[in-house]
Amino acid sequence: MSIIKVENLTKVFKKHVSSNFIKRLLFPKYKKFKAVDSISFEIEKGEIFGLLGPNGAGKTTTILMLSGLEYPTAGIIHVNGLNIKNNFNQICGKFNVLFSDKLLYNRLTAFDNLVFYANLYTVDDPKKRAEELLNLVDLIPWKDQYVENFSLGMRMKLALARALVNDPEILYLDEPTLGLDVKNAEFVRKFLQKLDCTILLTTHYLNEAIMLCNRIGVLQKGRLVHVGTPEDLKKIHEGQRSFLINTNDNQSAKKILADNPLVEEIIEKNENLEINIKQCNDFFEILNDLRDYKLYQFQELKTGLEGLFEDVDDELGDNN
Repeated sequence: MSIIKVENLTKVFKKHVSSNFIKRLLFPKYKKFKAVDSISFEIEKGEIFGLLGPNGAGKTTTILMLSGLEYPTAGIIHVNGLNIKNNFNQICGKFNVLFSDKLLYNRLTAFDNLVFYANLYTVDDPKKRAEELLNLVDLIPWKDQYVENFSLGMRMKLALARALVNDPEILYLDEPTLGLDVKNAEFVRKFLQKLDCTILLTTHYLNEAIMLCNRIGVLQKGRLVHVGTPEDLKKIHEGQRSFLINTNDNQSAKKILADNPLVEEIIEKNENLEINIKQCNDFFEILNDLRDYKLYQFQELKTGLEGLFEDVDDELGDNN
C-alpha cells in the first residue's frame, strides 16, 4: 500500500518582470514560472524513493509542498490515505524534513538542540531521546559543544538526529550529502540505509540515487520524465550511443552498415544517417566499414540521461 500518493502536483510562482524597485512598486507586472508541472507518483511504505535532477528541476519545491511548507497551485497529496490539505494536523507529526540549512541553533549545544526539538514534538523523555540520537550519529563526545563550532559533516549528522527526534514514519531529505567530503557522505548514505522508515530524498548525483534508492523519479524543468528502479535508470544511462553521419553515398553506406552486427538501428534523417550502437562498442570499428566513402559529417548525439533531458527541453521549447 502507498504511504504517499501524489497526483498532478503543480506549483506556479509569480516573478516580477522588472528588476527596478520603483517600477515593481508602482507598476507591478508579473510573469508566471512553473516550478513543478503536474507530477504524479506513489511511494510504498518502507521504500527509499529518490528525486533525481539538476539544479532548478523542482526537487526542493516538491519537498516543500509534501511537507506542507508550500501550498500547491494544483494537485493532491495523500499521506496514509489522508489529504494533506484537509488533515495536516493529523499528518505533521508522522514526518520530518531536512533541508540544506539544517534548522540548527548555533548558540546551543548539540544536546540542547535535540532537547529543544524533542520538547516541540512532546517526546516523553526529551533528554533520553537526545542522548539516544547523539549516540546513533556518533556525536556523544561533542554533545556539550556549541553547534557554531561544528564542521559541515558534524552539522549534517546532528541535523539527521534532529530529523529523527519524533521517530517519523516518513523522512523528507533535500540533498543530504551536498557539500560533504567523501567520508561524511558515505556515513550519511550508510546511515539512511539502516533506518526503518519511508524516505524521499532529492539528489543530483546519479550514483547516489542508484546506490540508495529502491525507485527513482527523474525531474527536469519541473516535469517527472521517468520513474523506475535503479536498474531501469542504468539502462537509460548506459544505453545506446548514437551518431549522425553523412557520406557521398548514404544508401550504399546504409547497406554496408546494416550487415555489421554491432549496429542496432539505422534511421534516415533528411540527408543524414543516424547510427545506433551499444554503448560498450567502439564506433571507430564501424567507421572502418566506411573507409572507401567520403565522410561529410560525423557527430555524436546525446543519449542516456542527457538525451532524456534534452527531449523534454525540446518539447517544452515547442510548447512555449
